[in-house]
Amino acid sequence: MSSSDTFQDFVEVLKLEGSKRYHIHHPFHRLMVEGKLTPGQIRAWVVNRFYYQRILPMKDAAIISNCPFPEVRRIWIKRILNHDNYGIEMWIKLGEAVGLSRSDLLEGAVLPGVKLACDAYLDFCKNRSWLEGIASSLTTLVAPNAHMERLEHMRKHYEWIKPNGFEYFEWRLKEGPEDSHMALNILKEYIKTEDEKERCIEALIFKTAVLWNMLDALYMEYVINGRRDYE
Repeated sequence: MSSSDTFQDFVEVLKLEGSKRYHIHHPFHRLMVEGKLTPGQIRAWVVNRFYYQRILPMKDAAIISNCPFPEVRRIWIKRILNHDNYGIEMWIKLGEAVGLSRSDLLEGAVLPGVKLACDAYLDFCKNRSWLEGIASSLTTLVAPNAHMERLEHMRKHYEWIKPNGFEYFEWRLKEGPEDSHMALNILKEYIKTEDEKERCIEALIFKTAVLWNMLDALYMEYVINGRRDYE
């Protein structure tokens, strides 16, 4: 078996693990795409998810700080620039489209469970190898399905959301596959051992747990407990 064959097998494992564990299966996400969330629950999701959006450029900076190869750092810095510029601003636009103010997002209270999950992701990228940090980003392999599903069903079920609020998901549908391609090319070049592959698979699994735990916190507080502070 050639090295390209074994790397493709590795990619297929990443896709499989990402697909079966991705938060597209979470009850909160299912309620969202079925049109069963209230405006307040949608707003709570937008506010809490914004904390994750703000973590993304910091975790990418942590990956760069751990990487000894300037050629990789020069490639990966694109992600910081994208999320610090377009990503954060487009998520704020989504917030405004669902009836939140900019200050609601910048100063809004984040659920402890959401904060704990996001901070754990940042700590992971600070303290693990740069290869594991890059691999953890590969939820982008399966994210387009979630974005397409959100776009279709949120437009259908939540007509009160202003149309320009969906620009973030449209952007990620284009940018996500490019990010995946970039990350896989780097891993293909720099992974040298089977142990590194295993650690990268575990990194992706960890990332899916981060996203799942964020929705666990939202589901418990805003669905089970019925919190209504954004109604």
